[in-house]
Amino acid sequence: MEKTFGERLKKIRENNKETQSDLAKALNIRRENIIRYENGDLPKFEVVIKIARHYNTTIDYFAGLIDSPISYDKHYNYDSIPNMIDKIIGCSNAIKNIYEREQDKRK
Repeated sequence: MEKTFGERLKKIRENNKETQSDLAKALNIRRENIIRYENGDLPKFEVVIKIARHYNTTIDYFAGLIDSPISYDKHYNYDSIPNMIDKIIGCSNAIKNIYEREQDKRK
């Protein structure tokens, strides 16, 4: 059975030993909002992003696309064009190195 946003929020909050008040303070929102979210109301998308960042995970967990919260640092952060270009160049260099090693083996 797929868990709702509220069930997942409550689970991750409790696993992080936070109260509803702790989370509300960290997000700069009212505790009543956290209560509503955990009881089934859906927050605005911007709030979902804040919650995911607070728990260092992706919104995929809260959307039900994955079953456990994955640490965001396991994913590439493409928050800017320069970061994305750096990752592409790094991958390109790695592929080039592999290709050159394979060519050297054939000689």
